[in-house]
Amino acid sequence: MATWNNLDDIRDFLGIASTGYDGILTRLESMSRHMINSYCIRPIEESVYVDRMDSTGKEKKIILRHFPVTTICAVTVSETAIDVSEYDLIPHKGILILDVERGTENIEVCYKAGWTSIPQQIKDAQLELIKYLFNIRSHVGFKEIKLGDSRFVVDTKTDIPLHIKVMLNPYREILIR
Repeated sequence: MATWNNLDDIRDFLGIASTGYDGILTRLESMSRHMINSYCIRPIEESVYVDRMDSTGKEKKIILRHFPVTTICAVTVSETAIDVSEYDLIPHKGILILDVERGTENIEVCYKAGWTSIPQQIKDAQLELIKYLFNIRSHVGFKEIKLGDSRFVVDTKTDIPLHIKVMLNPYREILIR
């Protein structure tokens, strides 16, 4: 199973020596994982998927919904199991190369996709996101702070900041419809 950042990594990154914030940091670690998975439009950790699709009978490239593909469990066409020698796989793109006949939902592919080890750039983006969420936690709901004659507008958006999105973009799945 792939591991994200642990509490020691998070406390070290934030410069927190005590365990007094562990409760909030644990919640922020979980929240940041969900936000990253959502932004990337894919689960980052390796999981099992089953894709069912139609065939026009003309294509040789079957684009799987998730990648990178780590394992093909089974391929069936019109309920007939396909031997591993009858197809090729481009794992980093999630493309299966296979001749198939025309049919409705006649192709079924069971496979594992995702990372068995979280890429360091994603782990770094998670630390940055946790830092951002940790720093704005006491300002959520405020729009401005007034100190004496000065007013400060507070950014309390819980969206992923642009610099973190830039770090995650290489891992983002692009949906073409």
